[in-house]
Amino acid sequence: MGKALCRRCRCPRPYHIPCFPGAPLSEAVARYQAAAALQPQYAPALYNLGVVAGELRQLDAAVQYYRAAIAAEPRYAQVGTVPDLSGQGRS
Repeated sequence: MGKALCRRCRCPRPYHIPCFPGAPLSEAVARYQAAAALQPQYAPALYNLGVVAGELRQLDAAVQYYRAAIAAEPRYAQVGTVPDLSGQGRS
């Protein structure tokens, strides 16, 4: 199965990272960081920071954000919610 496409414009950016065509990914990061600063237990912002960090191959940061999201909202621990960051894929 291929990578999920953005629901807005069908670009290859994962669907859970808001896509604003022409806007840099850094804008999404800044918005998620601002949301997490205002509400440190806001799981969607923490999760999406993990997604962005994973996309940027900042794996240690991605794992930290995913763990924080799961601690804030345990439903994020469901199988398939957090991407495989091992680089090995699924069999």
